[in-house]
Amino acid sequence: MTLPTPPAAPAARSGLTWRIFSATAAIVVAVLAVTLLATYILSERAATESITRGLTATRSHIDGLLAGSRAQMAAKARIYMVNAEVRAALEQVDDTAVFVDQAETINTEIGASWVQLIDRGGVRVARSDDPAAAPQDLSESPLVQAALANRVGQGFGRLREGELFDAVTVPYHGAGNQLIGVVMAAMTITDSIAQQISAETGSEIIFFVTEPEGARIVAASGGITDRETTAQELGAPAERDDLTLRTGERRYVGTMQMLATASGSPIGGVVALRDKDEAIAPFRRLQWLVLAAGLLGLALAFALSLGIARQITRPVHALVAATRSAADGDYSSEIPQGGSDEIGSLASAFRRLLVDLRDKQSLVEFLQSSGGDRTVAMRAPQYTATGDALLAPGSTLAGRYGITSVLGAGGMGTVYKAVDRELGETIAIKTLKPEMMEQDPAALERFRSEIRLARRISHRNVVRTHDIGSAEGLYFITMEFVEGTSLKELIVSRGR
Repeated sequence: MTLPTPPAAPAARSGLTWRIFSATAAIVVAVLAVTLLATYILSERAATESITRGLTATRSHIDGLLAGSRAQMAAKARIYMVNAEVRAALEQVDDTAVFVDQAETINTEIGASWVQLIDRGGVRVARSDDPAAAPQDLSESPLVQAALANRVGQGFGRLREGELFDAVTVPYHGAGNQLIGVVMAAMTITDSIAQQISAETGSEIIFFVTEPEGARIVAASGGITDRETTAQELGAPAERDDLTLRTGERRYVGTMQMLATASGSPIGGVVALRDKDEAIAPFRRLQWLVLAAGLLGLALAFALSLGIARQITRPVHALVAATRSAADGDYSSEIPQGGSDEIGSLASAFRRLLVDLRDKQSLVEFLQSSGGDRTVAMRAPQYTATGDALLAPGSTLAGRYGITSVLGAGGMGTVYKAVDRELGETIAIKTLKPEMMEQDPAALERFRSEIRLARRISHRNVVRTHDIGSAEGLYFITMEFVEGTSLKELIVSRGR
């Protein structure tokens, strides 16, 4: 029978190496994927929390800045108007030029964008930034009404030019604490204010006024370049904390806070924006670092798998080679010492098997080499003789074994089929020629050693050897009798 050709060793090594690498790589990839996913989720959450904190701080900063600016203007206006000479000039002089000069001086002193002087009837008599401005009745303005009622008024307003301003109104009194008029100091909202807030908070700032078609930006920090598109992105003005918009290639998250007049009517608003891409950039770098580490881990896993595969496959291939040699009848292969793992146990077991096979082979070689002849089928029982004694069928050997037939003869002796009368079993008996023992006195002891080795082997494909004995100077071996034909007959009938 021709055995199927086993796979080549290199292919097996490659397959095992690939399987080890695949398993290692799968673990690394799974860990890497979970790590990247966790990093992504945590980075989004951390970036959102960072943006929220930044926007909250920016909103508080804007409120504080605007409130501080109004309080400062009001305080400085009060201090200036306490001056008796100023009060006397404003109370006794009815000259527009004097009012304009006073307005310009007050504006310079308090650092406002512009100042208006309003008489006790609510009529504007001078404006610092427009000396030629005609008198105008402002008595209906909530800002002016608050001051005429001896209160400080404050609120946002809008000029005809579309500018947004933050103003305060302060009443001033003459002799006897009589109301003389009102000082209105205003701070126009410009890009410089937005840029100042942006520099102090790290947020992009937009001030806008409300118009029928939506929002119109009147001031913005440097990051807002396309105001028209950004105004469209803002949509309908409304107080909210979940504003998202895209300007250019940047993504922003922000809040929108409405700005109201002194009467509480919304007139515009301020938007604080945080660059989401910028906030998440450190976490993206961390993700790239994790990815790079993961790829490095894959490379190390591949190198490790090669090393592990060599450690595993080296003894395995030695066992494969030894198995093939043993299948061809060569039991001389040396099995390397293995470790304490499963492969080491397999190597130890196979090494013991080869030792047993070598022992058996030694016995067979000894039995076949003594006479130099092969055992052949007897043509005539009368030629079977040992010394002067004939073991003819029907005779008894050693008072126990009944000879039934001759199975074959060879250089060492003759093989008989016999019955063990004590056990009632059919056995095979091989007699040894006396002259063999006479020629080599150590042959008997060596033969006994081989028998002891043979008895250690127990396998369904190996004939069992029972014992060695002697009777009337004739040495013989009792063995298991196996029914069947000879190997030669099998080869002749079936082929190799």
